[in-house]
Amino acid sequence: MKKWVVLLFVCCLANNYSQTNISPQFSELKGMEDQQGKNNLSPNEVLNFYPLAIGNKWVYLTISYINPNIEYGVQVEEVIGDTIAENGKLYYHLKEDDYHYLDRIDSVDGKVYRYYENPNLPESEYVIADLLGEVEDTIITFSPTFPGWPSNLIVTSIDTFYKWRLTKLRKNFAQTAYLAYSHFSYTDDIGMDYWGGGIIGFSSYFELKLKGCVINGIVYGDTTLTDVGDEKLPIVSEFRLEQNYPNPFNPSTTIDFSIPQQGMVTLKVFDVLGNEVQTLLNEEMEAGYHHVDFNAEKMSTGVYIYKLTSGNYTQTKKMVLLK
Repeated sequence: MKKWVVLLFVCCLANNYSQTNISPQFSELKGMEDQQGKNNLSPNEVLNFYPLAIGNKWVYLTISYINPNIEYGVQVEEVIGDTIAENGKLYYHLKEDDYHYLDRIDSVDGKVYRYYENPNLPESEYVIADLLGEVEDTIITFSPTFPGWPSNLIVTSIDTFYKWRLTKLRKNFAQTAYLAYSHFSYTDDIGMDYWGGGIIGFSSYFELKLKGCVINGIVYGDTTLTDVGDEKLPIVSEFRLEQNYPNPFNPSTTIDFSIPQQGMVTLKVFDVLGNEVQTLLNEEMEAGYHHVDFNAEKMSTGVYIYKLTSGNYTQTKKMVLLK
């Protein structure tokens, strides 16, 4: 993931220098939301959402989408050892291509910490995920790419991972730091299965999609390091609605989504009573990644629901306008 963070940083620097119908009922909307609520997990159980053990390995398909170009690749992350860092804490040593880092999970607070030496970090570590957090829980953490800016980390939803004949609980997160935003998820007994991020105002997006992994000696999916350059890979393989960024917002926010095939797309905003407030999209769209900027300058403070529909797919998420 380090290479994508570097690309995001370069894009931000470039931006700095160049700056110049029938309303559904509320009960229906609630039923279409992602499964959200209390996780009811013990501190020991959350350790399974990021199974750190020597020999565990994750193989990701990487997708770099910089309109109109798309590049594919393969990235491997592996736990190659453990060590006691200079702050006296035990970490697992992970290798991602030529990049090395140290991670640990606190079995008391359920947070994932990454070792990093910086004057702003007295304990020489920062939080990269809150595995015990409830939906909408938000913490302020640190971003090595933008150390002078606060980074907000929020638990956006709890849903289910369906893959490789597995049915597992999954926790979804969103993180913001300056103009960069990302979405990622951790799955029980698997680890991080997805990471996607981009820069506000740019038609670019970067993704890591889990191809396969080796967890405690068990192989899931495809862990071969195939050169994907000659494969016919879909630009987008799933229907996905992302959490808006920033959230809460005032008065503008961005909504990202992806559709696997061409078709009619509608994106609408509703209040908590189910009344339609605004239609953001209602048009034929190509398969791929898309984003919509939403300005709520004339709307009142409150919780709103946005609903994306394309063919047989429908997904909703909540956002908060705070003036």
